[in-house]
Amino acid sequence: MDVQLYIYVLIIVFVLIVAGLIVVCVLACLGVRWCCLLGSPKPQKLYVPTFTPPPGFSLQRLEAIRIDPPERSSRIAAENAFLDTLPGLPPRYTYGDLFTATDGFRRILGEGGSGQVYLGLLPGGVRVAVKVLQSANQGDKEFRTEVATIGNLHHINLVRLRGFCLEGAHRLLVYEFMVNGSLDQWLFTDFIDWPTRFNVALGTAKGLAYLHHDCQERIVHLDIKPQNILLDEKFTAKVSDFGLAKLMSRSVTSQVVTQMRGTPGYLAPEWLIFSAVTDKSDVYSYGMVLLEILSGRRNVSDVDSDVEKHYFPKWAYRKIEQGCSVADIVDAKLCPMSEFDMRQADRMLRVAMACIQEDMHARPSMPLVVQMLEGVIHIPLPAPQPMQSALNTQFTRILDLNTQSALDFSSIQILSEPSSVEASITFSAPR
Repeated sequence: MDVQLYIYVLIIVFVLIVAGLIVVCVLACLGVRWCCLLGSPKPQKLYVPTFTPPPGFSLQRLEAIRIDPPERSSRIAAENAFLDTLPGLPPRYTYGDLFTATDGFRRILGEGGSGQVYLGLLPGGVRVAVKVLQSANQGDKEFRTEVATIGNLHHINLVRLRGFCLEGAHRLLVYEFMVNGSLDQWLFTDFIDWPTRFNVALGTAKGLAYLHHDCQERIVHLDIKPQNILLDEKFTAKVSDFGLAKLMSRSVTSQVVTQMRGTPGYLAPEWLIFSAVTDKSDVYSYGMVLLEILSGRRNVSDVDSDVEKHYFPKWAYRKIEQGCSVADIVDAKLCPMSEFDMRQADRMLRVAMACIQEDMHARPSMPLVVQMLEGVIHIPLPAPQPMQSALNTQFTRILDLNTQSALDFSSIQILSEPSSVEASITFSAPR
């Protein structure tokens, strides 16, 4: 019995020892695991900050953000320094401001060679037209020109620059919004009555007269055409788009331009042939616009079945030589109307013919044009010889064929020199 009891005791002790070892091993393993967990770094939770833009601003889209190369950054710094020298500039907006104002550039008002124009709404409910300049180099030049020329100008017949944006690669110009769009839409697509046409012609002349004679430096627009004459809610004419404008000292009579960027059909002959521009270059373009206001059609168009009417200025002058009435030349839709003023139309036709003289010295100044249209000064029709010479020079033959398309001016060869015949009428500026 004693031996059996002794064996049982040994077995129990052995079992307890083994169980104890197992427990110790398990606890040791758990301890090692716990130590490993305590020693390893805790995973960091990724924190993404949220930002709510203040009222009136919006976040830029990632694709709109550009990284500027060093040379462009230097140009931006130079432009900022240039803007600092200009007094009386309109407000400067951020790109985010205008992105929000245009609702992400959604509604397009128009499109030109230098960029697109969008409808915008500034705080306070003010509607504006926001022009986004596209081309890098040309956009920079047009931006500087526009801000420098009309940034601090205020005239009822000039479109007002309400602000601008210079931020990174973005160049934007903010104009007052013109409810009735541009003159070309009303002349060539819709209809505009005679009193409105005459007031538009007179208002445009007053705007150009201000640029040429009433500014500290003479401003030559160099792109006068119906597309650049905007109309507000009362159909008041406002000259716009100063991207090609030149600032000229009053002591300088002409300026040579190395790049031809005007609109075919409105270019003065001295610009087209000699690359020389003056304020009389605007006078020529204005005269071509007057003819389109009178006729309600483009000066060069092959729509009419009469081939002689394809170039309207030449056809109109021949009708004058034949002794025809102004009623035979103006828009046929105007004549039956009671408000059509034949005397005003006759004055406008005479002014138009005086403005498109080949000899720029034979053209009137814009202040004189205003007085002519108002009936203060009587103007006879130009003598046939200078006009006939102008209509037969090489530049008109080129415009006759290509006026509504882009011209490769580098390929133009002048086949005849401009006429040396002295004009019979020489205009001087009014006192």
